[in-house]
Amino acid sequence: MVDPGRDGSPPPAADLSVAADLLDVVAGGDLAALRAALEAEPALAGRPAPDGVSLLLHALYRRRSAAAELILAARPRLSVFDLAALGDAAALRNAPPGDAHARSPDGFTALHLAAYFGNLEAVEALLEAGADPAAVADNASRVQPLHSAVAGRHLAVAALLLQRGAGPDAAQTGGWTALHSAAKQGDAALVELLLDHGAAPAPASDDGMRPADLAAETRHGTIASRLRAAARGGA
Repeated sequence: MVDPGRDGSPPPAADLSVAADLLDVVAGGDLAALRAALEAEPALAGRPAPDGVSLLLHALYRRRSAAAELILAARPRLSVFDLAALGDAAALRNAPPGDAHARSPDGFTALHLAAYFGNLEAVEALLEAGADPAAVADNASRVQPLHSAVAGRHLAVAALLLQRGAGPDAAQTGGWTALHSAAKQGDAALVELLLDHGAAPAPASDDGMRPADLAAETRHGTIASRLRAAARGGA
């Protein structure tokens, strides 16, 4: 949230976002420098980065939890995307209806963010508000919320999304499905969940890689064998 100038007008455009070096401070985990910057100018906590993404989300993306706490302590105005990433289900239930369909500056819906960070109650709240479980990110990744949940290895979130209509075989950029991700990570529970919901056991990515290939490549032999057996029609 931008503070107006003394005459009530917005500050100059150059002041509407945080400086790139403050992002470097967050990325590097320099808590002393971040604290000093926010104490000197608390409004920085609520200003977006040059890419439009909030400073808080940048901290959360980088798993800088202590930095995120400092930013929150400055009491910035939180967007629906911030709330989803934080898992604030109560606030999401009170958000304007259109927020469930909004896109962040980096192309994600709030549901993508809640799924990626494993916030089950926030996912439930957003689905109740009409969020699309098959929404495609408006960026180069083209991920859907299921891809986000599986990338974060959040079994309960992935199960809920599948129950609410997420496509188990949906492909992101490169032809990668959620099963590719689960297999590469060696997550047997997610592999079984996806297969139980009808995921094809051997989809090929654009470069010809199948989930079993990725499991074998990352030394998850049991999963590779399971997927190959499923592709042959085995149980």
